[in-house]
This record gives sequence, C-alpha cells and structure tokens, in this order.
Amino acid sequence: MNKKHLSIALSSLLALPLLAPIGSVPKAVAEEADQDVVIVYKNADGKEAAIEQSEEIQHEFKNVPAVAATVSAEDLRDLVDNPDIDYIERNVTFQLTDLETASTTPAANLNEASNWNYKKTAPDTMWKQGFTGKGVKVAVVDSGISAHPELNIAGGISTVGSENSTNYADDNGHGTHVAGIIAADSGNGRVAGVAPGVSLYAVKSLGANGKGTLVDVLEGLDWAIQNKMDIINLSLGGDSDAQSLHDMVDKAYNQGILVVASAGNSGTASNTDQDTVGYPAKYSSVISVAAVDQSLNRSEFSSTGPKVDVAAPGSEIFSTYPAGLNGSTGYATMSGTSQAAPHVAGELALLKEKNPSASAANLRGLLNSYAVDLGAPGRDNLYGNGFITFSDRKDSTAPAEVSDAKVAAATTDSLTLNWTSPSDSDFKEVRVYSGTDTTFTTVTQSTYQALNLSPDTAYAFRLTTVDTADNESQGVKVSGRTAAPAASNTPDPSESPSSGGTPVSTSPVQSEPVQSTPAPSIPVVTTPAPSGGSAQIPSG
Repeated sequence: MNKKHLSIALSSLLALPLLAPIGSVPKAVAEEADQDVVIVYKNADGKEAAIEQSEEIQHEFKNVPAVAATVSAEDLRDLVDNPDIDYIERNVTFQLTDLETASTTPAANLNEASNWNYKKTAPDTMWKQGFTGKGVKVAVVDSGISAHPELNIAGGISTVGSENSTNYADDNGHGTHVAGIIAADSGNGRVAGVAPGVSLYAVKSLGANGKGTLVDVLEGLDWAIQNKMDIINLSLGGDSDAQSLHDMVDKAYNQGILVVASAGNSGTASNTDQDTVGYPAKYSSVISVAAVDQSLNRSEFSSTGPKVDVAAPGSEIFSTYPAGLNGSTGYATMSGTSQAAPHVAGELALLKEKNPSASAANLRGLLNSYAVDLGAPGRDNLYGNGFITFSDRKDSTAPAEVSDAKVAAATTDSLTLNWTSPSDSDFKEVRVYSGTDTTFTTVTQSTYQALNLSPDTAYAFRLTTVDTADNESQGVKVSGRTAAPAASNTPDPSESPSSGGTPVSTSPVQSEPVQSTPAPSIPVVTTPAPSGGSAQIPSG
C-alpha cells in the first residue's frame, strides 16, 4: 500500500496521511470518531466489505472502483487490513488556484476586443474559419456557474453537501469567471470567450469559501465522465498526490476526455528552479497550464517545473462574475493559473470542433503546434512548450525534402532526374541547383532533364523544396554521369589514301567510276541548357 501524504490546497496546503495498515495505525487514529473516507476496492469482495463495514455510503463511483463512506474507527482498522481493499484516503479539502484578489470593473468604455487576453490568443482567427466550439461539451469543475447574460449553461450538477443536486449556482464567483473565459457569448457584451459556441456544463464541487472535499471533486469528475464531456477544466489543485484523483483523471483521459488543470500559484521570483507544479496538473494525463502577463512574461505567482505543458493569459483577466456578489455588476478582474487553464480549455474546444475524429493525444499534439516558444529555446519549466495562440504568424518552417531522388536516365548529353515531392499542404515547387551554382531552375513536377552536357562526365545537383511562404529546405543531393559515346566503325582518315589520289598498287589497275551516294540527312534539334526558368523536356 502506498504510504504517502495527501494534501490539496491553493497556496497554504493541508497534509494528511493515507491510512496505513493496522500494524502502523497510530493509537490516536483508533480512538477517533467516525471518519469520512474514500475506499478503493480491488474486487467484489472488497466492495461488499466496504459497504457492510461503513456507517453510511455517501456515493458509489461509476468510473473507479470506490465508494465515499463514513466509517467507525474500529471498522476503519479492519478495512485497512483487508487484502481486498486497495487503499483508503481521507476526504480532504481542495481549494481554488486564483489569488483571491477579485475586483469589479466599471462598465464604461469596455468592449470584448480590447481585453488583452483576447488580443493575444486571437480566437477570432478560428471563428473566421467557422469554428466556435459548437457541439463540444466542456465541464467546468469549480464553484458552480451563475446565470449571466453572456453565458449559456447547458446543464450540470452540484456535488457539494450530502446530496447531489442541480443547484449549481456560483456562490463564490470563481467558477463563473472561469466559465466566461471559455464560453462568454461573443458580440453580446463585454467579454468574448475563447469558444463561445461550446456546450457549457457547470459542475459545482467547491463551496462558497472556494473549498471542496476530495469526494466532492471525485463525484464531479465521475459525473463528467458519465455524461461524456469532451473537455474538463480543473482550476484547482494541491501539492500532494491523491491516488483516487489520479485514477479518476486517468480514467477520463483513457476515455478520450481532455483534462486541463491550473499549474498552481506557488511560484515566486526566487523559486523558478524548483518544481512547484501541483496536483492534478502534475499527472501526465492532464494538460498543465502556467500563467503569463500582458508582456507574455511569466506571472510571478505561476508554478514552475518539468510538468508545465503550456502557458496562457493569467494576470489581470477580465471576465464574467455573478452580479451582486462582492458588489459586482456582472464582471470582475482576477489573476491566477485558474484563469490561464480555461483559455487552453477553450482553445482545445476549437481544435476539437475542427478535428472531430482526432484522439485526445492527437489534439494535445495539435495544441502544441500553436505554441509560441517563450523563455529558453525549446520546452522549459516556466512556459512548457510555449504560449498558445491562434494569431497569424509568419511561417518560417520549410517543407519536407523530396524523397527517392535519383537519376532515372542518362545519355551522352543529358541526365533525367526523378523524385517524389513532399506532402506538405503548403508545398509549392522544387528548385534544382547544378553543382555549386547559386542560380536554379524551378520545377513544379517531379522530373527534370539537364541538357547539353558533356559525354562521360559526372554532374551533381541539389534539389530543394519551397512552400507558399517562400521557405526553402536545405536540399537533397543527387549525382550522375552522362553516357560515354559509342565506338565508331568509320576508318581513321589518317590511315586512308590522300583525298583525290589513286590507290598505290604494284600493278596497274583499270579504274572504274564509282557512283557516290550521299548519306541521309538527320535533323538535329539543339535544346539550350536551362538558366533560371522552368525545365523543359524535349518532345519527340
């Protein structure tokens, strides 16, 4: 059994142990009153024992073999020692990953396009292609979502408290703020969500104080899996592993659901060399999102480490907020990796609509293709693969090289080259360079013939590929040799009698006139060598 400490929190984190085997359970544990726990069982016998030895079963999970239960200290000891029980975890507390510094913003003179995060992520680039996230189901596991003029909530659940309900109204404000970043209705207010066309689901697993139990969060994830969400946003976390949480997000990912989580707000100016990414963002099945400011510099609070996958706007983010809460008129500005994660959830929704049959793994790869490298070259611990944006960028990547390049035919004065062009969608042409010459011939087909060459001579060529942005590859080298001339059957004139003379003979010979027959005339067509234009292959 795994004996590790479990904690879930925002900045100041609570640490509680996994319950240990009977031999090492402290005396104090045995003397405790009834406890709320998550019991993960191995088989049917384990499930039966968990149910029979519990004072109350709060929830039976659908997607992991576990129950949330209240057990007595005596039964707890028996269950810990039961070989059919995998592990037991205390029902600890989760918290949000924002900085708890919400501020309301007056309505005057603000519009959607003026928000810096909108400008930097440029979701309208995808909207112009017809993709708004329509048909993609996104669950926000958070403090709920309140009704708002800019939000269309498709449904949801509240797992807070002893009984689940459909009252998922947000009494904290955090969930509504996160939801607006993902799905605020473009053109109808002051905030434009990244993917305004998504089907938005509220999963209230955190209460008014921004906290929720492990069981509440697990129930929310269980509901999201059961209801076939496409994307789950988790703007919450802690600094220690909870195995049941790990199992649940792995289950979601294995069923094709993309799970996005905030990296955490444990960063400082002096600890960037430390691994401060929290859980569940640290799990490999989760996309971990760090935060940047308007200058695309790391937000000082943003956690760092090798599990940071990507970066998104997280400082001073303006979004929807429950009207009347904390004096709000319906909008607020907040900061945190909690605000960064929903940007990526929305971006994934756009990619999901555009690529409906793509697997979760492929969509993660597509997401990374829109990353702008920040910080140290390549992936780093502050920004991961980089800042995700759909803004138009100059293409600086050359297409793939030609393949199977070879000399297909050789004559005494020509060489014919063949190859297979790359499949890049923006591939335009091949440029053929001869030897070290800096001039080239442009070819749009897959063959080229060099003419007016010398016989029995070696020649070298370089074939580069070029795309529509005029990016040129390094090139592939091809070499060949022209054919040697055929042996001649015509006598050498130097070995023949002088022109016009009579053959020397020791005996006189009567000369008979010889009728001369002229040789047939064969027309010769000379094709000049190419220089800078398109290659031409003589016909005939």
